[in-house]
Amino acid sequence: MSEQSIDAPPRVAGVASFWVGLLVNVTISVISGRDEAWDSPFYYVVGIPLMCIAIGFISYRFPRNPGRWTFFMSLGQCVAAVVMGRGIGVLIIALLFMMVLSLPQFITAVWTSRMGLSRQKTRPQSQSPLEHQSKQNDVDASSALEVKTTANEPSAERANKAE
Repeated sequence: MSEQSIDAPPRVAGVASFWVGLLVNVTISVISGRDEAWDSPFYYVVGIPLMCIAIGFISYRFPRNPGRWTFFMSLGQCVAAVVMGRGIGVLIIALLFMMVLSLPQFITAVWTSRMGLSRQKTRPQSQSPLEHQSKQNDVDASSALEVKTTANEPSAERANKAE
């Protein structure tokens, strides 16, 4: 695996961020009956905290350059504003407004990405958690095998003495 593919941004994180922004925005627009989600108090009380939680998970898991996940989430909200709102005319306003309203998500993304980076530094780079677990299981199995053979040795010695 090349070094470039390791550092390449995971597409799933960008797609997930986009869809979270889109779905939260559309859901709040439908529930509140308003064209734009940010016209509803639910957007500020429920929507922004939900998006902060989602971006926190995404940025913790994919901690490199967390601002891009916030960008994709904002882009999803802008698409929802165009679809649910008054069409393409609202796009410029939505882009400007999303820059301001995405500050909590951006702060959350930066904070949780730092936690994710510190987690990666403490874990050995060469082993994934699954590799570490399988090696631990191999060690446990070999030590259990040694215990069984050691436990059987005295009975083998008694059999030799009886002959």
